[in-house]
Amino acid sequence: KQWYQRRVREQQCQDLTNRVISLSEQSELLAREKEAESAKVAIATEQMEKLSADIERSRESVTCEFAKNVRQLAEVEERLAVMERERDEAVEELENWRTSGSDMISDRDALKTKVDELQDKADRYEMLATAHRQLSANMQTLQLKKDEADAAKAEIEQ
Repeated sequence: KQWYQRRVREQQCQDLTNRVISLSEQSELLAREKEAESAKVAIATEQMEKLSADIERSRESVTCEFAKNVRQLAEVEERLAVMERERDEAVEELENWRTSGSDMISDRDALKTKVDELQDKADRYEMLATAHRQLSANMQTLQLKKDEADAAKAEIEQ
């Protein structure tokens, strides 16, 4: 009977030893899996930080370019307003020339010079108007890029 009890205890001891070994091996496997997952999380976090920094740099760049174009647009609009006033004055002056009598009309050289000046002003006005349209289009494009960068940044921050 003692021999049987001793055999049962030995078997139980062996079973427990095997169980401890199995649990140790499982624990080591889980520890390795945890390390691998931690490394993946660290890489993903680093990539997210880089992406966030890239988006912030892009947003700052677009914002700076946008501000520069706003200033240029204001300058062009100011010059355009001046050119419009000059054009209106020139048109009025031309009307005065046309209606001021036969003395001035006979002075063809002066009239030709005045027409040439008016044409030059009209050409400059058209150039400024074209520049104004181009800057306006650039402003819209930059605003879209800025909005996209802001949306991307907001999405990353979430």
